[in-house]
Amino acid sequence: MIKLENITKIFGQGDNETHALRGVSLFIEKGEFVAIMGPSGSGKSTMLHILGLLDSSTAGEQHLHGELVTALDEDAKAALRNKNLGFVFQSFNLLPRTNVLENVKLPLMYSDIPAKNWDTHARKVIEQVGLSHRIDHEPSQLSGGEKQRVAIARALVLQPSIIFADEPTGNLDSVTSGQIMELFDELHQAHGHTIILITHEDDIAAHAQRIIRMHDGKIVV
Repeated sequence: MIKLENITKIFGQGDNETHALRGVSLFIEKGEFVAIMGPSGSGKSTMLHILGLLDSSTAGEQHLHGELVTALDEDAKAALRNKNLGFVFQSFNLLPRTNVLENVKLPLMYSDIPAKNWDTHARKVIEQVGLSHRIDHEPSQLSGGEKQRVAIARALVLQPSIIFADEPTGNLDSVTSGQIMELFDELHQAHGHTIILITHEDDIAAHAQRIIRMHDGKIVV
């Protein structure tokens, strides 16, 4: 499903160059649950941005679903990203003063799904994450765990083949973190989603099938 070959990422130029990734090669199969770990500056966030087509590598080749994506222009990458990838972030990124239903519907506005079907699609994933009873509430009326469930529903609404989760429990207490990870487990086991998780917490990474550890821009395990 995902293949990286000798990926390098360099920020800056000359004396200000920073080598964020140093010849990374990686293969992730369909339906895998993978955690990427490493200390600050190890390259794990840069890795997620490249895997998620949010940034481009400096050198190397990247394939998604068998397609070489390295040389695609930004419009083509955006179309591929919208069709195949869903994202969940630590900070939730919900629209304030906008209820759960409208937050989850947002990605549908950039899809080819007819507007008359948006409510049905959004309500289905809201129910899937267990928030149907909060559908009319705004983010300020939700707990941290509920906000993250909204973010997960929003990531699911276009039925992506891959979900990227960047420190999804970073702003949550341990009990709520466990509940969110149980939801990711369900998405993986019951629904077959490929999940790529960025975390620095061992107990969170333990939910994954495979742990990839990074240090100084390289995969070390």
